[in-house]
Formats: sequence, C-alpha cells, structure tokens
Amino acid sequence: MRSRSALTLALLSAVACHGRHCGEAEIKAKEIHGCVSLKHVRYMGHREAIWLGHALHHNAHLKVLDLHDTKLGDDDAIALANGLRNNSHLKRLHMHNNRIYDRGTAALGRALLENNCLEFLSLGSNGVGDEGAKGLAEGLRGNSMLRRLDLYLNLIGDEGAAALADALKLNKGLRMLHLDTNRIEEAGGLALAEAVRGTPAGLLGGRGAPPSLLGELGLMYNPLGSLAVEALIAAAKANPTIHALGLDHASGVKGAAAHALEHEHQPRMHDRHRLAHFLVEQRLVMNEGFSDAQLGRPLADRKRGHGGWHSADGPPLASPLAAAVQQLRAHTHEGLLALRHTSEAQLRAHQALTTLPEAPRAALVRAVLERVQHAVQKDET
Repeated sequence: MRSRSALTLALLSAVACHGRHCGEAEIKAKEIHGCVSLKHVRYMGHREAIWLGHALHHNAHLKVLDLHDTKLGDDDAIALANGLRNNSHLKRLHMHNNRIYDRGTAALGRALLENNCLEFLSLGSNGVGDEGAKGLAEGLRGNSMLRRLDLYLNLIGDEGAAALADALKLNKGLRMLHLDTNRIEEAGGLALAEAVRGTPAGLLGGRGAPPSLLGELGLMYNPLGSLAVEALIAAAKANPTIHALGLDHASGVKGAAAHALEHEHQPRMHDRHRLAHFLVEQRLVMNEGFSDAQLGRPLADRKRGHGGWHSADGPPLASPLAAAVQQLRAHTHEGLLALRHTSEAQLRAHQALTTLPEAPRAALVRAVLERVQHAVQKDET
C-alpha cells in the first residue's frame, strides 16, 4: 500500500513538473495547479472569470490561456486583468471573438503597466474603441515585454490610433501590431506613419523620436486617406527594420498611392519578408553584442502569425547580420544558387562579411552553406 501511494505521489509530481494541458474539466473543478495551458471552449460565466482572475495571482505554471469565443464581457476582462497585475509566468492570452469593449480593454492596459511577462495579447473581433485603445497605449508606455498585440476587427478610430502611435515612440518591446479592419482614417494613419518613420530633433532643440521597432503593422481594410497611405509607404521605405506593413483594401489606395503600393511597397515588403524569414529560420536574430549564448540558440520565444515573426532581441531586420544576408541575396533561391561554387574560405572572406566579428561570421557562414546545399538539391530534383 505504501509503495502504491509513493508511486501515485511520484506520478503526480511528474505531471506537475512537466505540466499538463487543461480545459473545461479543470475550470469546473476550479483546479489548475500544474496546468501550463488552459483552453476554455464554452461559455464562461462571470463567477468563473472572477475565480480565474484570482487563480492567476502569482500562478507559477500557466503559460498559455485561451479564452477566445467564450462570450467574455468587460467585467470578465476586468477580473482577469486584476490577476495579470502580479502574474509573472503567463506568456499568451487569447481573448478574441468576445464582447469586450472599452472598460475591459482599458483595465487590461492598466495591467500591462505592472505585468512584465505577457508577450502576446489577442483582442481581435471585440468592440474596442478609441478609449480602449488609449488605455492599451498607456499600458504600452510602461511595458517592455509585450511582443504582439492583435486589435483587428474592432472600432478604433483616429484618436485611438494616434494614442497607440504616440506610445510606439516610447515602447521598444512591441514587434507586431495588427489594426486591420478598424475605423482609422487620415489623421490616425498619418500619426502611425510618423511613429514608423520617426521624427528628427527640432530646430530649436526639441527631442525627436527614433523609428518604431515594429516588425509588422497591419492596417488593411481601414478608411485611410490617400495622404496617409502615401505617408505610410514612405515611412516603411525609410524604416529598414519593418518587414510587413499591410495597406491592402484601404480607402485611399487609388491613383498615385495605388501605383506606389503595387510597384514599390509590396515588392519591397516581399523581399524584406523573405529576409526576415531567413534570419529567424536560421536563428540569426540577435543584438549588437553577438554573445555566444545568442548564436545558434533555439528561438523558444519565436512567434508566427499573419506571416511574421518576432524575437526578444528585436525585429529580425534589426539584426546586424541582415545587411550581410541582403548583400549575399542568401534569402533568395537565386542568390543561394549563385553561391553554389563558393567555398567556406571564400564565403568567410566575402566583402559582405569582413566587418563582422568572428562568432557571428562563423554562424552566418554555416547557415548560408547549409541553405546553399538545400537549394542545389531542390534545383536538381
């Protein structure tokens, strides 16, 4: 009997150690200890939301909480936001396709001021308006950890977009912001363009703002004016770290703006997107320091969504290796085939790599030669 109890205890400890994926049963039992992910697939009542909010306080196991399409409202979002304030382990919170409006969204924004762990927040397909966007913007001003924010299919207009744009001038952590299918017009679009491009210091000594560190910005299906569309295209051209800026089906895409979108912006973003893909897939996204710990490490925090990626080290194209890959054209099939007869010694001595320190140069050479081999095999078949 004693040995059986010991075995049961060991099994329970193993489950708690490795974590378990939980759902409806654990919510009903009000027991999520050891759950690393929780997906609630049916209607969640307010009492359950309050309980879950309390359960998030200091919870040391849960990494992913998926509450999409569970009819959550503002009061439920407020209860959950309270739990986020002192939670230090949750990474992803999915709350899309619900009934969350400005009050609940603003509460989540306030939680971001205190939470420095959450990396992904999805609030798409709700009723978020300008006041909710302003609340999130206030949170982004004091948050350095959130990497992706989804606000597509909401009610955000120029005021909310301008508030988010202003926050991007201070926030250096956000990599992906999706605002597709909202109510953003000329003023909001121009404000976002300014944030993407950055502003120079004023003639009288006023401080400017550096370009945003966003890798992706989605603005499709918004009533943007042609001036805003043109400003956003110019901003993306000037900011070399953004690899996806969606403007398709915006109201102002006509005339000169439509021509610039089709013949300049989209080809540019397509090439940058492929470059970002290469850098992430080959684990070459890193800071200026080129630490050995960064080189070749698994990107455990890699996220993929809407065709893009992000890293805690910065947007992929901010990697100092991006320019070398671009010059080699190693992110394209044609560029790889052009390197098929290049030896390792020749590649290490290539002018695109000569200014790189030894560790990143070696990592890049290994990655390129591996991709060259794959490209040749693909071409031969």
